[in-house]
Amino acid sequence: MIMNTFPLSHWQFIVEHFIRNRADLFSVAENKYGCRVVQLIIEVLSDNTKKPNKRRPQMLEEIMSHLVSNCERLASNEFANYVIQHIIKAGPLSDYRDRLIEMCLLRNLLSLAQEKYASHVVEKALEYAPPSLLAEMMDEIFDGYVPHPETKKDALDIMLFHQYGNYVVQRMLDICCEAARAKRNGINLPDMEQRMEWLNRLETRIAQNRHRLARYSSGKKILTTLQQLNDCISQTTPSRGRRPCLPVVPPKYR
Repeated sequence: MIMNTFPLSHWQFIVEHFIRNRADLFSVAENKYGCRVVQLIIEVLSDNTKKPNKRRPQMLEEIMSHLVSNCERLASNEFANYVIQHIIKAGPLSDYRDRLIEMCLLRNLLSLAQEKYASHVVEKALEYAPPSLLAEMMDEIFDGYVPHPETKKDALDIMLFHQYGNYVVQRMLDICCEAARAKRNGINLPDMEQRMEWLNRLETRIAQNRHRLARYSSGKKILTTLQQLNDCISQTTPSRGRRPCLPVVPPKYR
């Protein structure tokens, strides 16, 4: 591919075209193969080890501005959602990740979590969000929506039994379980207390719905995750044939 072989100066005109014509940028991002082209453009523009280019920082800002300001549309697309996930995961793009979460995901988590493709973006945002934004996302899901006046169901109830939303709940549970495993292994996470509080709330809600959850494969997975965590925490000395809890803790906390 040209972008992998030649320096930015040889194909900069493509980026400049996308900056001037954002409709074309979105069209390419929403294409099965084009989404990877957009990801490569972002990778090159954000790589400071490449040959210096005076326009690089400004081009990155302008491309990212287009993508972030239209995040909801792109996150809901079959292929463009991978571009948004790439922004969320890439370390050099952390400022744009935070902007994306603040501008696009927050206040829309319940609706996005129920979409086939956008739910993957919500999962990724929960996984990579900094502690402050993770707290805002969790608070929105737990307390940010008024329960239905008739069914009394809140956002967590809806997501727990939704075909896509339940995966977001599983990700929430995984994030909280990381803290519990880290605590058991003497590792102190910066937001340990808060994560343990979220875990308690999830455990309570899951326990209240355990019989209904047991009817579905997704619900069984949630119940199994929680049971494995409880087995791990109650384990004082790793026995033969049983894995210790430590390997489950993400490398960044080891």
